[in-house]
Amino acid sequence: MAIALAPIFKKAYYSLAVFGGLYLVFVFALTFPIIQRNALYAHNVNPTLWQDLSDVEAFGFLRYQVQPFTLSTPDNATLYAWHILPLHLAEGNCKRLLAQGDFKIKSSEEVLDTVAFQLLASDPNTHVVVNFHGNAGHLASSIRPFTYQRLLGLSSKTRPVHLIAFDYRGFGLSTGNPTEEGLLTDAETVLTFLTGLFPPQNQIQNPNHQISTLLIPPQNIIVTSQSLGTAISASLIHAWTLIHNLPPPRSLILTSPFSSLPN
Repeated sequence: MAIALAPIFKKAYYSLAVFGGLYLVFVFALTFPIIQRNALYAHNVNPTLWQDLSDVEAFGFLRYQVQPFTLSTPDNATLYAWHILPLHLAEGNCKRLLAQGDFKIKSSEEVLDTVAFQLLASDPNTHVVVNFHGNAGHLASSIRPFTYQRLLGLSSKTRPVHLIAFDYRGFGLSTGNPTEEGLLTDAETVLTFLTGLFPPQNQIQNPNHQISTLLIPPQNIIVTSQSLGTAISASLIHAWTLIHNLPPPRSLILTSPFSSLPN
């Protein structure tokens, strides 16, 4: 004799069947590389569709504290970046910075002539923090601006700290699509821009690639990273020092790292 299920159990059964089916569809979708890439990097979660990155005051910075710029990689991606001054330098050089006229996006060639970069290049005691953010969003998403402010809070008049934040290819206003090799190229491009040191393979990859550079000593550069950024920054240090035999940055700081993606 069959026992009829109570209506509430029927609803529970159908709900489990629906959610089970959706789970199977999700797992099957992850077998496609394009879906895997979007799930891993979440780069298409892009708040620049409704947020204006040129409005730095909306992210907690003074208008003249941030200088946006772009970098061109050897494989022709364009990376969007911020150079952020510590508050004491921005306020102490307020008139010079405002006299500059505008804080629009500059190329790597143009940005070297800005007051902010002149302050960076002129002081041998300056330290530069290069930040590698996690997946999804852009360089100013979520708590990232707060992280920058905490790091810049370590700056002093005798040892100024500047910060470079950038978006990997496919994130924010940067062009292209993220890949493991591409993100390493992005990281190397940023370090090349700061130090003037060129990995040999990048010159082989594109001998016509040109980028204006600073000459910041590697020992004055600190690399910080969070989540996904820890994998990129660790890969950078490995390639930079062990493969290219270039001098390493002063330190590498990993926040919320992981040993492998499955774990």
